Amino acid sequence: MSDKDELRQLMRTAAHEWLHNYWILKPLGRNMWSSQNMQILNETAADLAGNELGDEAFEVLGNTTVNSYRYDSLNPGNSHLVRILRETRTVVEEMLENGEIEKAEQYMDKQLWNLKLGGYNIRKLNQAYFAFRGNYAESPASISPIGQELRELRGYFDNVGDFIESLSQIGDYGQFQYVLNLKRKQLFINK
Repeated sequence: MSDKDELRQLMRTAAHEWLHNYWILKPLGRNMWSSQNMQILNETAADLAGNELGDEAFEVLGNTTVNSYRYDSLNPGNSHLVRILRETRTVVEEMLENGEIEKAEQYMDKQLWNLKLGGYNIRKLNQAYFAFRGNYAESPASISPIGQELRELRGYFDNVGDFIESLSQIGDYGQFQYVLNLKRKQLFINK
């Protein structure tokens, strides 16, 4: 069985949800709703580690992961989607801050048309779309730096288990940034 079947995505989703259950007993999960950054950190960490755990489980069951990007929202093949959604979110947020609500709605309609021309069948592009998908920093709709920060932090650990345990002890976004900076300094010192 190859990763063209849906079992791989099922394993990733199960691992994602399991991580939420594991972390709810730890500072990361208990503080998920304390700020938007903590919600984004929690959801994105569950995506990142859940994908890795799900792929490991998929392979343990005797399957092969042919395409590591198959289910990734930041798949290099989706660069058009990522570019348009992030540009749209940035421009629309600026318009809304300036009170240009009607102009923002018109801009989103125009960008929706561009996405449809690119083959992306998004039914409606509005603030609700960005609000829901923006909690996952790896989503094309997100403009948060947390996804890149989490990927960097993951690179400092030899295995996903140590990464998961380290994250579990983080109670706020400032602490997360402290841990990331500490890992950066350790890498610099060890060079």
